[in-house]
Amino acid sequence: MLKSVIKSILALSLYYFITLSLQELSKYILIRDEFLDIDSGYFSLVESVVLIILLTVSVFFIRKTFFYSKKAVPFDYKLIFLIVVIACFFRVIEDPFLRIKIILENLTIPETIRVPSNSSLKLTITFINIVILGSIFEELFFRKILLNFFNAKSLFIGVFISSFFFALIHFDIGSIDIQKFVLLFIFGFIAAIIYIRYGLLYAILFHMTYNLVWFLVKINHAEYWSLIRGLNFGTTYWVIIILSFISIVYLIYKIVKHIIKFQSLPTSLDEDQLEKTRRPSISTIFLK
Repeated sequence: MLKSVIKSILALSLYYFITLSLQELSKYILIRDEFLDIDSGYFSLVESVVLIILLTVSVFFIRKTFFYSKKAVPFDYKLIFLIVVIACFFRVIEDPFLRIKIILENLTIPETIRVPSNSSLKLTITFINIVILGSIFEELFFRKILLNFFNAKSLFIGVFISSFFFALIHFDIGSIDIQKFVLLFIFGFIAAIIYIRYGLLYAILFHMTYNLVWFLVKINHAEYWSLIRGLNFGTTYWVIIILSFISIVYLIYKIVKHIIKFQSLPTSLDEDQLEKTRRPSISTIFLK
């Protein structure tokens, strides 16, 4: 089991090393005269291919390693709405932490915001990589694999370690931003308890919804800052933040309370038991 965890961590580290290297390489390539007329979206396709390969490997790894006995949570529109609301609330309450310098130093919100121009191809590939492929792969790895592995010791350890690694792998070491690390950890924690309570599909939905909000803010950057200037971190802004915070704390409390009372995670089997157990289908991987 430990060897499998180490292999998984190394595989994830390799993925991020490759993607970051490709980003830096693309920056160098795009400044060369002979590449100025090439759409940068084509370079993002490489990351798409890497994600698809890692998704395939992850699914194969899970089918070879895990056995699941709990029943799948039925498809429920109310539950889908709940997960979407939690993701939106989280994006709202993290906003003041992202703007902490402006708030604490009472800086003036700039009237003009430079919005980088991106082609339709670049935006489409970014949407696919961040909102769809990235969300699915990260939930498979951090929740389905890491959380289940460390859950063999205790549920708390599984949630903590998977959330910690999630925050660590997204953390920019170059800029020591503790509040960003804490936000990423909390995001991982929420995704973990959603996975434990409702299953992988709903954890992916939570992740996708958050990334979709991020993507919409990115492509509507000017409109977002116009809204911030209108609210100007005044009473209305903080009422929205406080109400969102109270709501998400209440919803998370209800989920955690149910987990403590009723829920237990499936665990991986020893290798000598695998031969006696039917391997889960691909649909089982995502639904349970």
